Amino acid sequence: PLMRTEDIEFLLRFKRGTRCALVVPSRRFDGTNALLRMPTDLMETHYDEDSYTIHLDSGRSRTENTSLVFVWRMMIDIDNYSDLQYCLAQNEKLDFCTRMRNLL
Repeated sequence: PLMRTEDIEFLLRFKRGTRCALVVPSRRFDGTNALLRMPTDLMETHYDEDSYTIHLDSGRSRTENTSLVFVWRMMIDIDNYSDLQYCLAQNEKLDFCTRMRNLL
């Protein structure tokens, strides 16, 4: 919910070559919140069950240009009430935070 255009632009600038994998984990390191892979069929997409580890291992087995990338706004997701409280405490997107607080 807090991701910005510049976060995506950062990933695109960070990539190396035409064969690479970039994995942005979730804040709790229990999933993948962003996955950039070139080519797009470099590896399969996985969900849940420590998917960021699976993506890292898959990427590393296919290209040496595989990286775990920490982009804090991309790492924030809302899976439960605790995540929502953490997200709102960041005050990163004030309009979004205000609207969410009004719903609560």
